[in-house]
Amino acid sequence: MFPVNFVKERALRYMQCLDEGRMVEPEQEEWTINEMLGLAGACFFALLSHGPVLRRTAAEIQGMVLEKPEHREHEEADYEMVCNDIHAAVACVAHLTMLAWDEEYDDAFEEFVCCFTTQEGEVSRSIKAISGFKKSRHSR
Repeated sequence: MFPVNFVKERALRYMQCLDEGRMVEPEQEEWTINEMLGLAGACFFALLSHGPVLRRTAAEIQGMVLEKPEHREHEEADYEMVCNDIHAAVACVAHLTMLAWDEEYDDAFEEFVCCFTTQEGEVSRSIKAISGFKKSRHSR
């Protein structure tokens, strides 16, 4: 389990910086875990908003043409696929970054790495509410 402390105004500030191409800076002198998680979430959302472009590019690389799904269920499946693939890409980049930071990168990789990532299968997620959840929206 990983704790989440979401601050709406912080998320909106991150998104505004990303949207305007401005530098994203921490609220304090050092980045806190909550700020890093918030920035990661904002960047993840920004990536998801480019999902159709990412899917079209992936299809073109494979010599295929991306067609709009006929049924809503297929659209939801496509969204899940893009979400899962971005999770895999983020995990890949995180791993490569860790290797570079730990000075173990150069033994196995060139300066520039290009690869495809995918995550197949269902990923199980759950949320345990602590505070800030409105019962009408999140109770079952």
